[in-house]
Amino acid sequence: MAVSVEERLQLTSLGIKSESIRFQNVSLQSDKYISVRDGTDGQMNLSIVDLGTQETNTFPNFKADTAIMHVSKKVVALSGSSMIQIMDLDERKKISNTPMNEQISLWRWLDEDTLGVVTTNSVYHLTDAMSANPKLRRMCARSDAIKQAAVMSYSASHDRQWLAISAMASDQGRAVGKTQLYFKGRDASQILDGATASGTGTTTHDGKTFHLLSFVNGDQMTILDVGPKNPDGTPASGFQRAVVKLPLPSPEDFPLTMAFSSRYGMWFVVTKGGVLIVVDMFGTVLTSARIASAPVFAITPASNGGIVGIAMDGAVVNATVDDAVLLDNVRRVDADLATKLAFRCPWLGGARSVIDGFFMSLFQAGDYAKAAALAMRTGTEGLRTRETLSLFQRQPQTPGQPPAVLTYFQTLMQAGGKLLDFETIEIARPMVEQGKTELLEQWIQTDKVTCSETLGNMLSNQSALALTVFLKAQAHHRVVELLAERGEFEKVVAYCSRVNYSGDMPWLLDRVIAARGPVQSIASKLVQDKLMEPHAVVDTLVAAGFVREATAILLDLIKAANYDETTAAHQTKMLAINIQTNPDIAASILDRQILKHFDRHAIATMCERAHMSLQAARLFETPADLRRVLLAPDDMVPDFFAEKVMSLGPENAMDLVLEIAGRNMHAYMPQLVAACCALVPYQDANNLMAIFDDRQAHDGLYQLTSFLLRSHPTEDVTYKYIESAVHLGHVQEVERVLRTSEHIDAPRVKAFLMQTDLSTTLPLVTLCDRFNLVHELVEFMYQRKLRRGIENYVSTYNPRRAPEVVATLLDMEADETFVSEICAHVADNTELTAELVTVTAERNRAAILRATLEQRVASGSRDTVTHSALARILIEAGEKEAAVEFLESNQFYDHLEVGTFCVKRDPHLAILAFSNAPGTECEVPLIQVTNANALFKHQARFLVERQSDALWAMVLAPDNEYREDAVQQVIQVLPDAKTPEQVSTAVKAFMKADIPDDLIALLERIVLESQGKSDFASHASLQNLLVLTAIKTGAEERVMNYIQVLTNFDGAEMASIAVDTELFDVGFAIYSKFGLHVEAIRVLIKNKADIDAAATFAAEVDVPKVWSALAAAQLEAGLVTEAVDSYVKAQDAKAYETVLAAAKPDHLDDLQRYLEMARQHLRDTTIDTELCHVLAVTGQLDKLRELLAGPNVARLQSAGELCYSEGLYEAAKVMFQAISNQGWLADTHLQLHEYEDAVDAARKASSVQTWRKVSRACIDAGRFEEATLCGHQLITNSDELVDLIEYYEDKDLISELIELLETGIAAQRASIEILTSLAVVYSKYAPDKLLDHLKAHIRQVNIAKLIKVCKANEQWPELVFLYGNYEEYENAAIVCMEHPDEAWDSKRFALILDNVTKPDVILRAVKFYLDAHEDLIVDLLMLVGAKVDQAKLIAIVREQGKLPLIRGYVDNVQERDIAVINSARNELLIADGEVDALEASVTTYRNFDQQALAAELKQHEELDFRRIAVVIYQQLGQWVDGAEACKADGMYDVAVDCIADSKDDALATATLEWVVNNDTWVAEGGEPLEAEAADAARDGMLQSLLLRCGSMLEPHVVIEQAWRHKLTDVVMPYLILTVKQVTGRLAELEARVKSPEPAPKAAATAEADSNAFGFFQGADGFQ
Repeated sequence: MAVSVEERLQLTSLGIKSESIRFQNVSLQSDKYISVRDGTDGQMNLSIVDLGTQETNTFPNFKADTAIMHVSKKVVALSGSSMIQIMDLDERKKISNTPMNEQISLWRWLDEDTLGVVTTNSVYHLTDAMSANPKLRRMCARSDAIKQAAVMSYSASHDRQWLAISAMASDQGRAVGKTQLYFKGRDASQILDGATASGTGTTTHDGKTFHLLSFVNGDQMTILDVGPKNPDGTPASGFQRAVVKLPLPSPEDFPLTMAFSSRYGMWFVVTKGGVLIVVDMFGTVLTSARIASAPVFAITPASNGGIVGIAMDGAVVNATVDDAVLLDNVRRVDADLATKLAFRCPWLGGARSVIDGFFMSLFQAGDYAKAAALAMRTGTEGLRTRETLSLFQRQPQTPGQPPAVLTYFQTLMQAGGKLLDFETIEIARPMVEQGKTELLEQWIQTDKVTCSETLGNMLSNQSALALTVFLKAQAHHRVVELLAERGEFEKVVAYCSRVNYSGDMPWLLDRVIAARGPVQSIASKLVQDKLMEPHAVVDTLVAAGFVREATAILLDLIKAANYDETTAAHQTKMLAINIQTNPDIAASILDRQILKHFDRHAIATMCERAHMSLQAARLFETPADLRRVLLAPDDMVPDFFAEKVMSLGPENAMDLVLEIAGRNMHAYMPQLVAACCALVPYQDANNLMAIFDDRQAHDGLYQLTSFLLRSHPTEDVTYKYIESAVHLGHVQEVERVLRTSEHIDAPRVKAFLMQTDLSTTLPLVTLCDRFNLVHELVEFMYQRKLRRGIENYVSTYNPRRAPEVVATLLDMEADETFVSEICAHVADNTELTAELVTVTAERNRAAILRATLEQRVASGSRDTVTHSALARILIEAGEKEAAVEFLESNQFYDHLEVGTFCVKRDPHLAILAFSNAPGTECEVPLIQVTNANALFKHQARFLVERQSDALWAMVLAPDNEYREDAVQQVIQVLPDAKTPEQVSTAVKAFMKADIPDDLIALLERIVLESQGKSDFASHASLQNLLVLTAIKTGAEERVMNYIQVLTNFDGAEMASIAVDTELFDVGFAIYSKFGLHVEAIRVLIKNKADIDAAATFAAEVDVPKVWSALAAAQLEAGLVTEAVDSYVKAQDAKAYETVLAAAKPDHLDDLQRYLEMARQHLRDTTIDTELCHVLAVTGQLDKLRELLAGPNVARLQSAGELCYSEGLYEAAKVMFQAISNQGWLADTHLQLHEYEDAVDAARKASSVQTWRKVSRACIDAGRFEEATLCGHQLITNSDELVDLIEYYEDKDLISELIELLETGIAAQRASIEILTSLAVVYSKYAPDKLLDHLKAHIRQVNIAKLIKVCKANEQWPELVFLYGNYEEYENAAIVCMEHPDEAWDSKRFALILDNVTKPDVILRAVKFYLDAHEDLIVDLLMLVGAKVDQAKLIAIVREQGKLPLIRGYVDNVQERDIAVINSARNELLIADGEVDALEASVTTYRNFDQQALAAELKQHEELDFRRIAVVIYQQLGQWVDGAEACKADGMYDVAVDCIADSKDDALATATLEWVVNNDTWVAEGGEPLEAEAADAARDGMLQSLLLRCGSMLEPHVVIEQAWRHKLTDVVMPYLILTVKQVTGRLAELEARVKSPEPAPKAAATAEADSNAFGFFQGADGFQ
């Protein structure tokens, strides 16, 4: 089966009701979310199901009519109330509102931002739907033919030109389909009768884009291309129309919905019966399968290329084609279609082998153009590889036809493609070699080829074109080199910055400097763009003399970093180079102090060396350095001096300060003060002050103490500051310090000020007032007769001190008149008046204030102090009547103060004062005074009138010894209360105090004893309270009496309280009195546990709710039958859950009776489900079938599963058959040993899990025929295949396993997994079959897996075969070498090694051949030798001493001019004595160690080889060595040739001297010559030397040597020729002297030379 089906989830398992799973309620827009409207008409919920996490979010009380989720986002579109609203569920916010006044029939998301809306009359598109302002546009009218039909689907083409609305209508009770097809271009619609489904899709295939529209009419499917058209009206894609006949499973079935898969290019058509039909985009049915047991009413494309659908039973299924088997199935039926599928879907199983086969068929047929086009189409992951290009290159040319490789390149470029890098190199190589690069340049400019560094190097002789290539190839270092060579330095930096390349930058800067280019700008750009380390740039510039430029670069870097610490190195560098080259600039920089983060010591040292002393002093930090510059601080700013002094350390600084102070304190006073201020944290302040104090330096002391007051204030510092300020006359400053300082020794300063004759007493007054020394101040001033000062102090400075002043004066027995005058100054101050009263009273002098107080009262003063003082004076004077009148009438005195004052003098006055107090502060004192004096009636009346809860709580507290007295008085006075609130407050207080007996006495007095006398007697709250209190006291008889008498109390509440206090009869009586029957029976049931009495009571009242309550109690008591009887009498179906729990499993008859009653009142899934289970357990299968045949809402799935678990398999089968759950039905058949039926059910279930269960059961039962049928379904699933094989192996059923797999292949299910698994089984159990199997199916097996298996099982030929086909040629070669007896074969090994790329493996193969197959070594090296390092290759051969074996290889590859090859061949030629070949080798291929070979040949025993040494010396330019070798072997002519070629005058002269002085001459070969022959040899060499090298010799030297050695005759020809030449030159000079006209050519040359050096006339004014 080529369809894969997976059940993603079951909606009912997520709590969604089965009746809600309908087309109208469920929306599926994509494979991300499902939205479901669930619930009853009264209350609908919206459930959003996330298909990824399978989580459900439910939104209760859903008011919208419909809801659909966005295709990808957690966004919901809602419709209702004439509005379309779009909500973001993640953000919990509204995106937009759009009015919609028509009823929506169906709507769906057409794309991420467009909603298609079909209403009762029209079709609309809501575009920009995800924005805040969407646009609603009417697309077309809904045809009358489908207005009354139910819309099932809506789709639109990509350009919205074609719209399709499919609907279902009723025709004579039969459902018929109708589709409205609308074309916007003509504004016309067509009705397709019978069309039940439609859809649109867009895909790309074979370079073309198809926009498809499809619709189904019966079993006919029509596919159209509605995309762009050609001028003649035909589709641009070339596809026009296809009509397909669909294989419907039955005449009653029909297509219901469809979707298009862009991934596969296929239509997925789903029928009403749940069958999926897969149709190719061009109209070929590919496969079909059942994907659900119930009708699938909604589908949508899935991300895996298939579809997701929802069935009526709540199953959410994911169906797609099976990639592993689809292509094989199609290939067996239609090879052409399979080829198209392979290209369209290259991931399908077997697609690569199809493509490869098609390619090879084209190639072998000579259709190179199509083969090349196919390679390009498959790309680099397919056939467009080096191997394919090599295949074209190796193909022999057909006569009359262009080479295959040329066709390859033409095809690629004509198709508009771009050649890859390796293709570009191959096509460019011959063009470059022939110098015909015009076309190549055009390709490069138009991006027809891929640029690479290799291509650029090939074009190195064409600078501009090479630069273009390097730029396109991003070969940065080559771009830099080329631009620099062209002097385009700015372009180099710009390019490097753009591509972030920093290599070769030092080299570039050197080139710029050497060329005198734009040094400043280039260097700055290098630093700014971080292409070169800044200091490296600076060092280079400074070394070249560009100091200013270097400084500018460093300063820019420092400024850019805002002078922070990260620039420390830059700052140090900048200062250093300027100190060394320009000290003034360095000093200016340091004085400005803009640099903070440099190496201070290093710069200070450099400043000192550069005689920059001031800057050195600022920078030095060591004591020895600083002391040198701090000894004479004349011109130093004090702060700077102090800073430097302190840098020496506190001890050294103090010593320096003392030394300077001892020399001349007054000259350096500012500096010394600053230094001492700096020493404050480190030295005792007294020691610092002593420096100035001991020397009477009041000015310095004043400045120092002024600083100390701000930073380290102490009492001594303040005193010295005051002392020095007094000496300097700063009296105001003294007063300020005394007023503000927190560090004053007041007695010490007071004594100093009293002893000092100051012009004003203000400092002393300030001190004494602040530090409470008023007594001493008044005494001092009164004794000094400073009365006016005392008056000013009281009246002006601080009137609040008046009481202290008066007290002091009174204690000093001062004049009373003066004291009165002092008091008069503060008479208007109420607070001070009170204090004055206290002061005078303490001294028995208060009488002097009475007149003043009465005068203040008479004048209208209301201050409390005055009135309270006057009250106290009246009480103290014994004037009671006046006092009573004052206390009752006066409102302004302090009641608490006066009342407390009266407590011991007169309690009644105290009560009077306390009771008139307006607040609560006097309440407790009143209670206390009444308790103390037994005045409880006063207390009771006060409590009732005050109505204070806190006061009542205090009086009624258990620990109040006077409580009983107070309670009795309250009971007596409370009936006389004036207001209900007073009574209520008192009663609540008694309740809170928990004194029930007293409370009852109080209430009986109010309620019972005052009947008809008081309004309080019938008060409901008081009656409730009386009953409640009696209940709480447990007086049942009393309560019963109250119930009979009282009528105005809360019966329900009192009954509840009575029950809570276990007075059950009281509670029952109250409930009964007030007609609360349900509550009454609950008392009998729950509290008295009297079921019989409850049953009697229920029969008496005969109320349904009472029967229900009785039934619940009976059920709880285990009286199930009686409970069911009561529930039936009550007709109460809501308690089914409780009844279920109690009745199972022993009272099934009663349960059945209850459930049958409940079904008449409730439509509930649990009731129907449980009734089904009861019928199953009791064996009433006929009745069960009858129940299931009628309307029911039973959860048959869960009921069936329960019956299955309980072994009720027949009943379970009935239920599973009813819901068509084939998976569970199969399980049930297995339990009943109905294996054929189980297989049939599994086939209908089409579920992997079901097939697995049935398969295992059949295997265990020995039913191998059925097991094989099941196995064929399982082996198409890779996971199941592995498990199934293990199961067979565990059962030791190997032959059955092999038969299953082999028949599986025969049954057209040969997937990669099956073929691979069969190979593994063969490897384990039938190894003889393995290799044949691999050869037959190598393209369809998992090679990597089989490699591991074969390796583990040591199956070497098979392993080599696998490695070769897996393109792991290295491993294949290794296996061949490690196991040659089983795996090695010369031809196969050569093929393998031809593909090996790892040099180490090839070298290993060389060793292997040298050891085992010497005769084949040259063939091997010719095949793979070029792939390895030739040095390593030769070293291996040398190591084994078998270099001669590879002579053929060395001869063949020497043309590559590789050093090690050249050396090896030269060695072989010497050994074989091949002189001519050796000479040709050393002169043609010079890449070897010529010096070593020359030295070796120089010592060779044969002259011919020694002659070759001379040739090598000549090639090396080692003329001396060459000449010496020639002279040693008597080859004098060759020696002269060496000298002539050298052009070395000194060598020629030295040779001349050797010739005339040499005594030993030899023949060729080195044999000595006789004297005559020797002279002839000498003369010959001398003449040859003069002839060849005459211009290199000085004539006078030649003449001198010839004269000395008597060889004048020999050199005479040379002399004659020399004289002739000299004479000719003299004649030419004479002619020039006689006619001195300048030669034009010479003048032009001079001018050119001048211009070359820049000396020309121009704008700069050079003349």
